[in-house]
Amino acid sequence: MLALPSNQASIRRYLIFSLIGLFIISNIIFIYFLNPEQRSLFTNLPENIAAGFTLGLCLLIIYRLKIDGLHDKTHMFLTLGVGLWFVAETIYTYYQLGLMITTPFPSLADPFFLAGYVFFAYYFYSILKLLRKTIQRDVIILVSIAAAVSVTYILNLSFGIGFLLADEEDMLGTTLSITYPILDSILFVPAILVLWSIRKGDLAHTHWILISLFIIFNGIGDIGFGYGAVLGTIGKEEWIWNMFFYAGYLTLAFALFWQSRYLYSSSIIVRDNVDNVKEDISKY
Repeated sequence: MLALPSNQASIRRYLIFSLIGLFIISNIIFIYFLNPEQRSLFTNLPENIAAGFTLGLCLLIIYRLKIDGLHDKTHMFLTLGVGLWFVAETIYTYYQLGLMITTPFPSLADPFFLAGYVFFAYYFYSILKLLRKTIQRDVIILVSIAAAVSVTYILNLSFGIGFLLADEEDMLGTTLSITYPILDSILFVPAILVLWSIRKGDLAHTHWILISLFIIFNGIGDIGFGYGAVLGTIGKEEWIWNMFFYAGYLTLAFALFWQSRYLYSSSIIVRDNVDNVKEDISKY
């Protein structure tokens, strides 16, 4: 594994501060400067922009990788997942800004969101398969059990109360509200296991911290959004949960940006090593 260069620590700090600053500034612009009616309509727009930017970074990495090797090919599935979510966000935004539907749920965006989970799961579990020799079986079992118990507890605590208070006329919406957090927990297990297996000084460690935050933020948003949908209060609360979705896209975008730098640093180190070998050979 590559060791963390000395200048990478300062870059990482700059990356984190930039992430926090962008999140705060953009939310001030899109939320606090809008009245409640505008806020409910424009709340998904920052997510759309962040998802599009994330997709662009995925394509940039594909261009740099040239799709060589199993690890590189798995990135295609991450790109497909991000692409499907970008399409879903675009459809959702069209409902809000084009059709003037404040909270379009369920909508035609949901099949694209659900399809995206398939490609995300393939990506994460493919990476986990590559690192399986570095992860103890006991750790895998413990993380899986912890994720299952946590999601089950949260669903029972929140949606159990919600079912008692909600009208049972929208079974599709209720089913989707429960499905999303379960899918998030399925993604969280491989992400945390990969993070566990990578040494702290490795360049990829920062990447997987951000990836894990992406899943956590998205999971919190899904639980809150689904709970509000079950209770019928999501119209007033959606902007709150969209902040978590937006934070998730930002952390994923910054993870891809860091990965792009990681690939660039790797190529420089490999190229320098090759040049040194050639120079040593030429002496003989």
